[in-house]
Order: sequence, then C-alpha cells, then structure tokens
Amino acid sequence: MFVATFVHPVCVYLRYPRNGVFHAYSDTLRGSTQTATYEDRVFVYSMVEMSWHVPEHTGLSEECPVGRYGHCAVALPDRTMWTFGGRQYGGVCNNSVHIWNFDKAAWRRIRFDENIVMTPGARFCSSAAHVAGIGRQGSVVLFGGRDGSQNFGDLWIYDIATEDWSDPVTIGVPPSPRHGHTMVAMDGGRIMILGGCAVSPEEETGIPLNISELDDRMSAASNLLEECYELERAEAEVAGIVLESEADYRGWKDLARLGAQAAAAVARREKNTADAEKVSAATAPLTSPHVY
Repeated sequence: MFVATFVHPVCVYLRYPRNGVFHAYSDTLRGSTQTATYEDRVFVYSMVEMSWHVPEHTGLSEECPVGRYGHCAVALPDRTMWTFGGRQYGGVCNNSVHIWNFDKAAWRRIRFDENIVMTPGARFCSSAAHVAGIGRQGSVVLFGGRDGSQNFGDLWIYDIATEDWSDPVTIGVPPSPRHGHTMVAMDGGRIMILGGCAVSPEEETGIPLNISELDDRMSAASNLLEECYELERAEAEVAGIVLESEADYRGWKDLARLGAQAAAAVARREKNTADAEKVSAATAPLTSPHVY
C-alpha cells in the first residue's frame, strides 16, 4: 500500500494477452508540505490482484532515468514503455528518452548524436502518442510542452525502428503553443490535440522570470504609491489653508464653491492613490492562496 501523495503522475496501460493484467507506470514528484521527493521508481498495478508492487530493476543504473515529473509515457506494442522529458530536481528540464521493458524489468536509455540527429528541446508537460501508421514499427508523435520560460508549439516524430527524431514540415493551421494538453492517436495516422494552457509562464503567474525585473517593478510601484500619498496629503492641507484664509473675506456661496472645488481635487488625488495601490498589489508576488 502506498500512502504518498503524487503530483503530475504519468501512467500507461499494458494488457497481457493471456491473463488480462494491466500495468500502470508512474514516475513523479511526491511528498507533503514537509518533504518532497522526485520519484524514480516504476509502480505496477495489477487489475487482477487489485494491488501495487514495485518491480526490481535488473539493468544498469546508468540506463535509468532520474526522478522527475511532467514527462511523457507511452505504451508501445512490443510490451515496452517509452518515456520522454520531464522536470527534475532544481527545476531542470531534460529531453532524454528511456524505454522500460516490462518483461525484463529493465530500463534502456536511447542516446543520440546531436551533431547528426536533431532532437526536441528540454521540456515538461508535453504530450505524446503512439501512431501505428508512421514508420515500419510505428512512431511516437510529440507536441508542445514548456521549459519554464516559454510554451512550445513544435511537432516531433520519434521512429521506433530507427530510434531517431524528425521534425516534419506541416501544413494547415497548427495548434497554438501550449502545455498540459492531451493527445490521442486516431485512425488513419492522425492525432487529436485537446485543451492545454496556452498562457506564457510569466503571464500565468504574473511574476517576471527575471528577478531584477521584478525588483524594478516593485520599486517603481512603491515609489508611485508613496508619491500619491504625499500629494493627497498636500492637497488636503492646501484646501484647508485656502478655506480658512478666505473665510473672513468671502460670502458663504463663494466659500461653498471653494469647498466643492477643494473636495473634488482631494477626490482626484484619492482615486490616483487607489489606482497606485492596485498596481502595487498586482506587482507583489502572491504569498497566500486565493479563493474565487
């Protein structure tokens, strides 16, 4: 029994021809508010026995992927599982490809000569699917994802037989760059891409990726707010002085007119201060959850 909390789990389902057992794989970030572990184990769930177990890896340690989350996992027809990318400890993204053999309980890392073969950039929260009609043994199609600074809208094809990547030329209107979407393989060598988040990481959080830029924004907002406070206070003081000095020389109608003008000027200053407070609040990083 596993009691850990898993974030961004990635699962595949593989049917055994003889006994109908399904296996699921999850390699993800787990933990609580106190600790967090980037999980690097394979978890297998038997639909017959209704229980989990962790198979012991029989291969070489250098072939294993490091703990990560937000990666892709695709079940292949030869009873293996193809994995790509993800985000690991320290926020580092990668673009590695590993294949898990369910029968041998072993990992194998696919290595590329990047001087010869173009590969997708490091990313996480992308999506992939096995398409049988592409290549001799089928291919895995990969789309989208993010690397912490931008969303990707590129399409890549991994040939299972040759173990090479290619970036095909596409026609038509492509999906917008996104992450967290779903990809489904369809008949006729087609794929369907659904949903996802197309907002850039900076716009999604409202926090600039560059910390110095954030500091500049917060400093400018603070200075603007302080200036508005000073002007509002000065406007009220001037209005009081003017009304007091004119009280002995003007009639009540003139004084009422001066009072209305002073009140309007103070109200304008108060509105400017309120706007500056909103800017300052929007610029500061969020430190507590909000309920909408």
